[in-house]
Amino acid sequence: MSIKEGCRFMLRKIAKQFLPSQIVIFAILFIKYHGITLVDYINVSFLIGGIFLFFSISIFLLSSGFFDLVTQGFRRTFAINSKMISKEEVDEMRPLSELITIPYIPSMINGFLLYAIMLICLWIYYL
Repeated sequence: MSIKEGCRFMLRKIAKQFLPSQIVIFAILFIKYHGITLVDYINVSFLIGGIFLFFSISIFLLSSGFFDLVTQGFRRTFAINSKMISKEEVDEMRPLSELITIPYIPSMINGFLLYAIMLICLWIYYL
């Protein structure tokens, strides 16, 4: 895959998340506030963007190997206390970072895009 194809693929993934997130924002605005105002759009987009950023940063931390030692320690501790799993089986278990394979970059970019639009709307509001 060339760099140009990779960029197109990433843009498609971002667009597949960005458009539904805007639809969700407007749906929440109509359901909760019965209309669209700039302040309400800023508030709702802040929350949805925060959810995307929280999700993507959590996936990044889990897949980076940061919690591998903690999960390995818990597995060994519970293997000692229970007679069902041997230490060899615990050592053969895959680490947590290998189990988490969700791509987090499109969600992170989508969260930053939502925050950028929210900041532009906030700037327009305070003009």
